[in-house]
Amino acid sequence: MNIASATNSSPQTTELFAGARSDTLWKWVKIGGGVALGFGLFASIMSGTIIPLFAVGVVIATMGVMYKYALKWGNGHAEEGN
Repeated sequence: MNIASATNSSPQTTELFAGARSDTLWKWVKIGGGVALGFGLFASIMSGTIIPLFAVGVVIATMGVMYKYALKWGNGHAEEGN
C-alpha cells in the first residue's frame, strides 16, 4: 500500500469535491477495492496462503472508512468552503 498517496491526495480530493461528485468519487473507490481484491486473491493463490488476501481486506476496509469519512465531511462542510 502506498500510504502517502492513499491517505493524502485521494481522500482530500474526495472531501473537496464531495458535494458535486460524490457518486463518481465513490464509484472509483469501489473499482479500486475490486482491483485490490483481485490482486490479493491472485497473490493468495500463487503463494498458497490466505495472508495476502487478508492484508488486502484490511487495506480495503481502511480505505473504505477513510473515503466514507471524507465524503461525509465534504458534504457536511461544502457551504463553508472547506
